[in-house]
Amino acid sequence: MKKTVVLLLILAIVFVVVKIYAYYPLYNGKIIPTPQKVEYMNEFIVLASSASFTRMVKIIVGTDAMPQMNSVAGSLQSHIYILTGSTPAVVNDMVKLQEHSVYISVGTISDNKYNKEYNNNKFITQNYPGEQGYIIRCVKEGSKDVVYCIGYDAIGAFYAVQSLLQLMYVKDGKLCLRKCVVDDWPVYKLRGVSDWALTKDSLDWMGAYKLNMFFFAYAPVKWDNIDEDMKKAYTDAYEMVKQKPVIELGQMVNPYDLRKYRTGEKIRASDPKDIEKLVKTFTYGINAGVKHLMLCADDLVTMKEREYILDNDEDIQKYGTLEVAQTVLVNTVYQSLKAYQKSEMPKLSIEMYFCPPYYSLGHVDKFMRSPEVGIKYMNYIGKNIDPDVTFVWTGPKVTSKVVSDDDVEKYKLYTLGHKAMLWDNTSDDIFTPWTTKISTQVVEMNPRHGFYYNAFINRVVDRFTILMVADYLWNPKAYNPEKSLVHAVATYAEQDAMPALSSFREVYYKLDDMKVNLSEYADPKKVFTDTESELDKAMDTVSKQVVNNSVAPDLKRRFYGKQKVFLRLFNEKKVVVCDTTKNVELRLFSNVGKGKRTYETKVVISVDSTNLRLTFNCETTTYQPIEKVATIRDAGVYLDDSIELFIDPNKDYKNYYQYAFNFTGTKFDGKERVSNWDGTWDVKTSTYTGYWTAGMVIPLTELGITDGVQGKTIGLNIVRNNPAEWRSVEWSPMKPYSSHTPSLFGEVRFE
Repeated sequence: MKKTVVLLLILAIVFVVVKIYAYYPLYNGKIIPTPQKVEYMNEFIVLASSASFTRMVKIIVGTDAMPQMNSVAGSLQSHIYILTGSTPAVVNDMVKLQEHSVYISVGTISDNKYNKEYNNNKFITQNYPGEQGYIIRCVKEGSKDVVYCIGYDAIGAFYAVQSLLQLMYVKDGKLCLRKCVVDDWPVYKLRGVSDWALTKDSLDWMGAYKLNMFFFAYAPVKWDNIDEDMKKAYTDAYEMVKQKPVIELGQMVNPYDLRKYRTGEKIRASDPKDIEKLVKTFTYGINAGVKHLMLCADDLVTMKEREYILDNDEDIQKYGTLEVAQTVLVNTVYQSLKAYQKSEMPKLSIEMYFCPPYYSLGHVDKFMRSPEVGIKYMNYIGKNIDPDVTFVWTGPKVTSKVVSDDDVEKYKLYTLGHKAMLWDNTSDDIFTPWTTKISTQVVEMNPRHGFYYNAFINRVVDRFTILMVADYLWNPKAYNPEKSLVHAVATYAEQDAMPALSSFREVYYKLDDMKVNLSEYADPKKVFTDTESELDKAMDTVSKQVVNNSVAPDLKRRFYGKQKVFLRLFNEKKVVVCDTTKNVELRLFSNVGKGKRTYETKVVISVDSTNLRLTFNCETTTYQPIEKVATIRDAGVYLDDSIELFIDPNKDYKNYYQYAFNFTGTKFDGKERVSNWDGTWDVKTSTYTGYWTAGMVIPLTELGITDGVQGKTIGLNIVRNNPAEWRSVEWSPMKPYSSHTPSLFGEVRFE
């Protein structure tokens, strides 16, 4: 059972909350991300009063202010309007300040004379507080109250205002601001997240909590011919970012990824036309103001005998090894993009990133067959890839909860000190403190002090964790996981919602724990039914009590909905009885579209004293055959027309085997999710007009069955992958769950 999170701490903290149905923060008297230096006072400035808020604070912007100050003043105006229904006036720095009035002066010392006069070289200096830094001062000048939001630069001025917004609330007909003294700046200068597209809501949210780098995720991008939807996504994001220029755009492209389109070829570094296509794909991003260009080679480079290899004759003949080919690829693409940017977008500065196939220390030391091969690869690219290109790594593991000083030193040793940015894959539980421990040396691994957190910003519930990560990246020394969670939840939910969020979390993970411990329950269906009632009640309470009107729907759709689907699939999973003296036939059907007939996959199972035997007849009459992708063992056979077989021999819902093969007989096997296990099974395939067939034999001893199958029940599922239709079909339905969900496998009962 997962440990109960310290959400009870939240219940002990009383927040003064205003119900705001937007991204804007609820008041809790603190700023998040936590400032470097801050003093909160138990005094408040009344920014506006009276029932109609006609007596309103004024915003001072410099006469010669940079265009970015429009966004700064605009965010102040918008927030105050949401709180009061009235919009404060914006005045320039030539006006004389009136007695008995309240002003917020925004900008830098160079574009606002009031900021310059107040600063008087005391606070903002040539080197302090530095890039993106700012100060806030609340000053009484005679009968006037003046709040100075002074940025070291334009972005710092914007962040000063975002901090100020978190200290405003309405009470008894007054718009109040908690007084404070703040000196602030970020430790990590680039703080990135991603999604398929950038929305206005996500842009505003990122700006409010000081995240400043957005990557378009690479999965929807066809590397050699970007589609119109993605072009539009880039263009739309560019237009939005121009209105809020604190966000920098990034683009990911993986020229080895054929998953979405299932057509075409992986890139060949030796083919100038391939290079030209990839460069053109990146230039669509550059034309849309993309500064951060990431060439990804993670996960999808071909493997042979647990090592990444070149898989085309042209590259093998010209370059010999993967590291040489990819070095040429990265350097050629980077030089081409620099030339394009200089010619077509001279005001835009670009940064290039490369995510190699060996992107964690574990890929070098543990996952692969020979560490020497990975070390040789990393040494070569570290020495020969352009030093201006930033490598991407995930730490000691793919998902690293700890990145130590030793890990950093080892990575530097492998890459010969090449600069790098950490890509964090930790996806913590909902409403749970983010507790990843990261060496202080990580921030110095690249000059821009960049960090990418692999989470999708448009997923509202995920923002609780994203906000904790933002808190850490801004001020690692002050980061406190439990307190950060308190502040993160407070941006969305008022005090009365805290017990509901805690209760939902507990029952949600109670179900998750049950899934992997089903063998402990005499009647799993009854236990699931009882727990489902608890889940329904918890979701209903959250829906009624969460203030932000986008949180409950996202929670219901993604988390509550996911569990409800699981419970339905569990209750409906298929069961077949197999007489050990006879064959049993299973059928898988897939409807390939309106008005089209289904294609069928017929499976016959038989068993004897030593082997489990399966034969397959796989129709292909409804689509045109495509070229095979996988030709060597443990490569991506699932990208082809293929079969995947999952067996849980002890029906313990934990220890299972995966067997897969494509229509040419290329094999893949693994134990649970680890692919470095090789079995002794056999498969033979044949192809015909309109169908292909396979015969498969698995020794029972390989499954740990030594005393026959009579009276035994095993977990089993079969998946047919059809790349021509970009779909797969399962014997016992599991979607949207992964095929690696043994609690949803069907059952075969041997009699």
